[in-house]
Amino acid sequence: MADQSEVWSIEHLVPGGRSPALCNLDKELVLFALFALFALFALFALFALFALFALFALFALFALFALFALFALFALFALFALFALFALFALFALFALFALFALFALFALFALFALFALFALFALFALFALFALFALFALFALFALFALFALFALFALFALFALFALFALFALFALFALFALFALFALFALFALFALLLCRFPVPPVLDKNNISTDYTHLYPYLPVIQASKHLTAITFIENPYLLAALPHRLPENSTSPIPFFHMVERLKCEKREGWRRFGIRDGESIADHMYRMSIMTMLAPPALSSRLDIPRCTKMALVHDMAEALVGDLTPVDNVPKVEKSRREAETMDYLCNSLLGKVHGGENGASIRKIWQEYEDSETAESHFVHDVDKVELMLQMVEYERAHDTTLDLSEFSWVHDRLILPEMKEWGQEILVERRRLWENKQVTPKEPKEVKTLQEQQDQYYGESNGKAV
Repeated sequence: MADQSEVWSIEHLVPGGRSPALCNLDKELVLFALFALFALFALFALFALFALFALFALFALFALFALFALFALFALFALFALFALFALFALFALFALFALFALFALFALFALFALFALFALFALFALFALFALFALFALFALFALFALFALFALFALFALFALFALFALFALFALFALFALFALFALFALFALFALLLCRFPVPPVLDKNNISTDYTHLYPYLPVIQASKHLTAITFIENPYLLAALPHRLPENSTSPIPFFHMVERLKCEKREGWRRFGIRDGESIADHMYRMSIMTMLAPPALSSRLDIPRCTKMALVHDMAEALVGDLTPVDNVPKVEKSRREAETMDYLCNSLLGKVHGGENGASIRKIWQEYEDSETAESHFVHDVDKVELMLQMVEYERAHDTTLDLSEFSWVHDRLILPEMKEWGQEILVERRRLWENKQVTPKEPKEVKTLQEQQDQYYGESNGKAV
């Protein structure tokens, strides 16, 4: 096979590989974030001013309402005073009538005075009575007019109250609309930031088999240059390649502290195992999850194995065997990356981790030890490496059954049962067989039969390349 360095290189991961376009993207991202925050703050300030204005308007309207209420009370008081005045006037009129009657009686006593004088006095009395009736009628008319005015004032007060209620509803609606606009803007800002972050990790294109030398760099100018060798066929780049140039936080190299390396190991907690994602399991196990259970499994090796194996070394091997996937990603058989190329990428990544990040930590002994144990697993020549490889497959089978049980057998993961036929050690085959029996009972209890995986021949060829030749069948 031709030189694979054209396909994928750890050189694309070093700090020098960071392209100016990516730096510009970072600047644009920061500027956009600052602009979005400023716009959000300005909108919030506008909202606050509007709220203060609305409160001031409500207070002014309330003050106007209170003033009108005082005026209405004053009008009612004036009406009561006028009514009291009318009552006094009526009493005065009665007193006048009584006085007139007394005068009339007095006049009768003096009847002898003259009939003409009596007639004149009687006419005067009649005129006075007519005047009193006219005054009473005028006072009644004034009272009716005042009553109409009071009704009009109450109607105006009711209309003003209705107008106030409408204004309050309008203010509430305006506040709600402004809040909705604010929420929409916040969602848009978050979406824009999320979209820009996604732009930093685009899905690389799939190379055309008929034009394998196609240069896709013009489509992704901010990614490191990735080209394919004409001797390779059907290479599908892994999703979101974790290149150091694209990492959000640059780790210092050649440090005497292990802290930068610890931060790099965090990626193993975040990176998911890709095999499950193809079946719709988005929140599946991480690479660290997988290696942790493997390490526990090595501690519980059957006595027939533990007596002749270096179990602590096996545990270390289980904890580091997939460490390179922190940057390379979890390449699976269906990714169509040749095993040789996969091993080369992982070896370069382990050199970077153990030399650039751990090379000066405690004299480099720890980095060298990790690199040596990882290489022992890759070479698969020692009894310990054979055991850990088998544990890797058994852990996969355990997870297969657990996901099928969690999905109530609506998820058929028969494809992964192939690994049982690639177990080497008899003790591990017993574990594998026990898991398969457990799986068969699970499906039988549901009265469902698992289906054969599609394209069995293709799957067998792919997995043979990774796990070795076998004539086994899917269980």
